[in-house]
Amino acid sequence: MQPPTFKTVLLLMTLLLVPNLCHGEDVLVLNRTDGTGVTKKKGEVVSWTGTTIAIQTAVGLKEIDSDRLVRLETDWDPGFAAGDKALAAGDVVTASESFAAAFEGEDRVWMRNIIHAKGIECAVATDSWSTAGASFISIIATDPQTRFLHMAPLAWTSNRPPASAIDQAQQWISSSEPAIALLGASWLLDSDREPAKEVLEKLSRDIDPRIAALATGQLWRLDRVALKPKRMEQRIKKVSGMPELCRAGAWYQIASNQSRSNDEAQRKRAIANWIRIISNDPWQRELSAASLYQASVAMKQMGRTTDAARLLQELKEKFGDSTWANE
Repeated sequence: MQPPTFKTVLLLMTLLLVPNLCHGEDVLVLNRTDGTGVTKKKGEVVSWTGTTIAIQTAVGLKEIDSDRLVRLETDWDPGFAAGDKALAAGDVVTASESFAAAFEGEDRVWMRNIIHAKGIECAVATDSWSTAGASFISIIATDPQTRFLHMAPLAWTSNRPPASAIDQAQQWISSSEPAIALLGASWLLDSDREPAKEVLEKLSRDIDPRIAALATGQLWRLDRVALKPKRMEQRIKKVSGMPELCRAGAWYQIASNQSRSNDEAQRKRAIANWIRIISNDPWQRELSAASLYQASVAMKQMGRTTDAARLLQELKEKFGDSTWANE
């Protein structure tokens, strides 16, 4: 199965869901396969896993490539829209509470997974690692090929899962599900390095390019010194070939490595790569907050105090609930 495209997941993350005028009926607005416009399918969405949407229509069950989706019109709990609005405003706590309430009122598995993904975004942003991990495991349990794989709460920055989460990670790392093993190895890479590294090296060759990309980026956390220019060029070429939605963590590792260099040009590239994350992956709230902070520190070290102050102000405005905004 091919991974979901950037368009497919962007559709989900920007919530192009509008209330259906007919209660209980879902409407899929789809691009026609011949490229001549759009068409609609009405019925009940019974599943949305991987890259396929299944809808029960008057004439039977239809499975549709989700990359054709333009808009989904459906009913959802009011708390879902409220949570999304609060999250957009940077109020992560209120958003988390709203999504939790929406989850309790929702019985559709595919919609619960959308809410779980939003909950992960909130939990990671506030260092609620256990909550984020449990939500991700719940998604994988019902949809192993999930389009939300890029939202896995992996450890990318110096913020790490607490010691209380290590026992759970020890169970996950031996899972036969690559996504779960990836999560376990990520959380254990600092405390149980060799077994975690071994699992990540295996997953870096996984048939799913998303798993392979995320595992590769995690292995780059092991770098302790700045890479030589030729090696850095190879790494940048590699990350540029990764699935778009799975690049943010890898770019963070590249920027972190570049910032260790004595070469001012490399440190400038580090700043540019941190800002790349903020621009391209805003739903990666913890990574975006960390990138703003690290770029600000780097600018201050280079004597660009005005630019550094501007980034810190942006950090507080956009990610005020994060650990990074309170450093």
